[in-house]
Amino acid sequence: MNEKLELLLNKINMEKEEFEGGELTKIVSSKNKKVFTFFLILKKPLSVEVYNAFLKCLKDYFKVKVNVKIKSQDFSLEQIREYYIYYLNDYSKNAPLLKTFIESNLLLEGKDLIVEVSNKAEDMKFSSIKSDIEENLRSAGFDINLRTKINENENNEIREEIEKEINEGIPKVQKQENPIIMGTEIKTKVIPISSLTYEMDNVTIEAKVFDREERTTRTELVIINLKVYDGTDSIECTLFCRDKEEQKKYDKIKVGKYYKFKGYTKNNKYSGEIVFNPRDINVSNKKDEKRVDDAEEKRVELHAHTKMSQMDGVADAVKLVKTAYEWGHRAIAITDHNCVQSFPDVYHTVCDINKKKEGEPFKALYGTELTLIDDTVDIVIRPTDSNLLDTTYVVFDFETTGFNAGGADSIIEIGAVKICNGEIIDRFDELIDPKRKLPSKIVELTNITDDMLKGKEDEETVVRRFKEWYGDLPLVAHNAKFDTSFLQMAHEKYNLGVLDNTIIDT
Repeated sequence: MNEKLELLLNKINMEKEEFEGGELTKIVSSKNKKVFTFFLILKKPLSVEVYNAFLKCLKDYFKVKVNVKIKSQDFSLEQIREYYIYYLNDYSKNAPLLKTFIESNLLLEGKDLIVEVSNKAEDMKFSSIKSDIEENLRSAGFDINLRTKINENENNEIREEIEKEINEGIPKVQKQENPIIMGTEIKTKVIPISSLTYEMDNVTIEAKVFDREERTTRTELVIINLKVYDGTDSIECTLFCRDKEEQKKYDKIKVGKYYKFKGYTKNNKYSGEIVFNPRDINVSNKKDEKRVDDAEEKRVELHAHTKMSQMDGVADAVKLVKTAYEWGHRAIAITDHNCVQSFPDVYHTVCDINKKKEGEPFKALYGTELTLIDDTVDIVIRPTDSNLLDTTYVVFDFETTGFNAGGADSIIEIGAVKICNGEIIDRFDELIDPKRKLPSKIVELTNITDDMLKGKEDEETVVRRFKEWYGDLPLVAHNAKFDTSFLQMAHEKYNLGVLDNTIIDT
């Protein structure tokens, strides 16, 4: 980008990613200096979110009314559609009937953007905002002319639909709860999510919402991300809320419910994934299909992993047991990988089942899938013949500024306990001032801040005190190789002698 644009973005504290390769050509002010217009040339148009953020940052910095005029070297119909829907949503706040044009089919023929309408009445209605939308699109970087076209085929379809309803005596108005949450009623054919592998327009899916997240941008735009699943695959649906009324409307969308979504798919440049942008959302009558085991001779699952098996299982232990019981199984075996943490939940669930069950009790079989330790790895350094359970020993843990004990990193916290006969008999817990600012990642991992360390004693003083405290007792730590490397380096830096204690890794 040219120096003028880079300087402007720095001044208003605006992210530069979508402006790469762009130019700020000129800035024009009104005679009274109350309106500034910024002229830019960009490789491609900004996203709606970034465009609005740019306007807001300019207004906040210059404290005047601002306009932006962009010339884009390249743009697509999908980028035009994003702005077209945004401006129509804005105009429809004062004229709700304008929302009907959001669903209009858009065609790009050369420099003409054609909006298809259903009849002459719609054509006249759209003409009231046509010039405004055209001007807004041009300002955003789309060098196009806007015109309308009456879709005679759609008129014929509507006419045939009306005649069919009259002939068959179908009532036109049925008293029921409005299923439309956003846009218009969806009548198009549903396709599986698994087929959405590239950017597509005017597609309809029917899926269950299994997760929902919200975040607010710097421009106070609320973005709602819905994660939906239809049995073939899952996809993320993105909704944009410009005001509280719109957000209130989207609050009707609940996790665990089914909905129909009609819109377009787009490649998200940040995640690298295909996402779904709905224009219409309807409540669906679809329900979860309850699975049954109708086999005469029931199986017994002898190797079930729960979500306690890290990276190896996703099932909830309680639901797993209840499902096996409901399917008529006599038992289920839980064999998590390298842990037994699901056992208490499984035990209590089985007890609750058997309190109400008559006849043969339902059984839980408890097991685990363990990984054997490589016997070439040193778990104990400088072992002795003494029994650890009968010996006083120290369990300790360090927090550090990083992972390089032999480099610039140092200890910022020492936490330790002395244990004898299974009971804690003494504690050591001190913070250390490293005399430098902590990396943000370390603050995030340890929850230790620079303010917490300010005024604390230095590493040498605290480590000397720690050495006197643990003396020649055995030292126990989780991933002891890491902690002892920092303790060993401290011994060498501050001439504390050789670290010859027994070290036990857990």
